Amino acid sequence: VEMKRRAVKTCDQPSKIYAAGCSHLSDESRSQLVKEDSVKRSLRRNRSANFPSQPEDLANLMIEGE
Repeated sequence: VEMKRRAVKTCDQPSKIYAAGCSHLSDESRSQLVKEDSVKRSLRRNRSANFPSQPEDLANLMIEGE
């Protein structure tokens, strides 16, 4: 949960967030985690949920404030 929160609030790379989140865990706890790639992918998905979807083409591009 803390890694997800950090992914949304900071611009840190998912690898740095993962390393910081796992640094204080015991070996037993670390062995219970899912694959590192899966965690990083999840962090990227959480971060991208805060951004608008990208337009399919220039006709769909809308720039606010203009």
